[in-house]
Amino acid sequence: MNLSEIKDQSVAAEIEHALTMRVRAKELEDEAKIIKEESNDLLKLYMAQVGTEAVEMDNVGAAKICTSNRSRLDKDKLALDLVKAGMPAVKVTRIITDCTTYTRSESVRFTKCPD
Repeated sequence: MNLSEIKDQSVAAEIEHALTMRVRAKELEDEAKIIKEESNDLLKLYMAQVGTEAVEMDNVGAAKICTSNRSRLDKDKLALDLVKAGMPAVKVTRIITDCTTYTRSESVRFTKCPD
């Protein structure tokens, strides 16, 4: 529905105000992302130069270089390997199903109009 189609002008004005605030928030998020990326790049560069993985500044904060290895479980391969190892397929399927968790998240997605 287009804003101009809303008959109640007070509701239309509130929606217009909310959309305007959301545009500003999106602009700030975009700017913050750039600032964060640039500052992280500089921190990594200069922390490597002085040979440290952690640095802190009084009344400002601290930065630490964190490294992690992520892995993804291939459930199909696991199931096949367990069946090949002699575990009953029904049991494998039930165990994998019981141990798999999913989370549901709801949010409002906003896309800024191009300038």
